[in-house]
Amino acid sequence: MTHDNVKIKFLIEYDKANVTSSYPSLTDYEIATILDKAYLALIARKFTGNNTRRIPFEYDIKSIEDLRPLIKTATLASSNTQPISPNEKVYKLQPDHLYFIEGHVKYTNEYKQVAEIVSHKIAEKFRSTDSNLPWVKRPVVFLEGDEAHILVDEYKRDDVESFTTTYIGEPASFIGFSGNFELSDTMAEELISLAITFALENVESSRLQTKISTLPLEG
Repeated sequence: MTHDNVKIKFLIEYDKANVTSSYPSLTDYEIATILDKAYLALIARKFTGNNTRRIPFEYDIKSIEDLRPLIKTATLASSNTQPISPNEKVYKLQPDHLYFIEGHVKYTNEYKQVAEIVSHKIAEKFRSTDSNLPWVKRPVVFLEGDEAHILVDEYKRDDVESFTTTYIGEPASFIGFSGNFELSDTMAEELISLAITFALENVESSRLQTKISTLPLEG
């Protein structure tokens, strides 16, 4: 299925819902915007476990299979950002990075360790300072902007050779793209259903109507 096919099926479903002629027609750009919003929301639900099955991504085989075409692996390039602590390494995330799944630190002796993703607050406990020399059993990573910060054991800091991440890549936008839809036809149907919900909520939302009524007052 292509992006154009998804747009056509979306319009068919939208027209079915338009039983009172009160729903406005949508421009191609508006359709693409709604589908993009629904696409990202659908990926978020699958990845975070915020779904009817309430199962986190790494334990849900169905979700993994649903998003498999968007799962990528890349060895990251070092960043020019100056590390705060001696046992810290900073890498640039991939431009299409959407969600972090897993990271592996490779050392010069070919040994690899899985890096555990943590919050900024927890990461502070693993920073090496003049008064704190923590034992970091396995590397920890936290994300900041478009960078990944790795904290390793002080005695291994000079042995870090590379950092590889597995992540959910950002999907192709429906704006200006008519190629193949990355995921399965089943996921396309889920996307269309969610997009219809978003479109109808926008039309029927009282908050939207209030916003529209105040537009003439905005200079």
